[in-house]
Amino acid sequence: MNFSKTRKTLGSIIPYKGIRKIIGDKMRSSLDTAAQANHRIKVDMTELVKYKDSLKAEGKAITITDMLVNITSCAIFENPIINSTLTDENIIIQDSINIGIAVAVENGLVVPCLKGVQDMGLGEISMKVKELVDRARNKKLMPDDMYGGTFTITNLGMFGIEGFTAIINPPESAILAVGAINKVPVVENYDHIVIKPVMEMSLTYDHRIIDGAPAAVFLQTLKKYIEKPNLMFGGTKENDC
Repeated sequence: MNFSKTRKTLGSIIPYKGIRKIIGDKMRSSLDTAAQANHRIKVDMTELVKYKDSLKAEGKAITITDMLVNITSCAIFENPIINSTLTDENIIIQDSINIGIAVAVENGLVVPCLKGVQDMGLGEISMKVKELVDRARNKKLMPDDMYGGTFTITNLGMFGIEGFTAIINPPESAILAVGAINKVPVVENYDHIVIKPVMEMSLTYDHRIIDGAPAAVFLQTLKKYIEKPNLMFGGTKENDC
């Protein structure tokens, strides 16, 4: 590790303003208002990784994140309460699945939003995710890019983080935290140990809107499509949900 840059920042004062204050105020408000609960589940990534590798062999640069956005859209379509917002008088189940992708940038975090994911195939999702992430990292996001989200995915797997609990991005009612894919020993058929790529997912949800059982069913739906991607990607269309 290069400590020279770290030494220069020791003892510094960082003004609490701008994007740092916006993030802080929003996250504090989220914790102050939402009844945040959390479920976790581990999934076997064997088949999804194989499918990604087969696309790579065909020259298609599809990422795991792209596929998770597609799969999450299908899981939300089957569990629409996840796609909801609470007002003073009503729970509103949104009619469009707009998935935010948390992107780390200098001095903070932004969540550009992919709108209308339920109408997109995997190829279009991949193209639009790359565009949004590129604009985020180059400070070219427009206000509309970060408006209108109904669900957020945040991924720290690239940093080796196995699992974590995310804070809901209001006014959304849930957020999915995705950890690293690690090869671990797994017991099959009660006494047979095999090595498989496993990933942990963590769903934080607003218990004022979503009960524990529906949250668990949503995670089970995600697990189903991740472990058996042919249920989604095996047909004639890239998105069969």
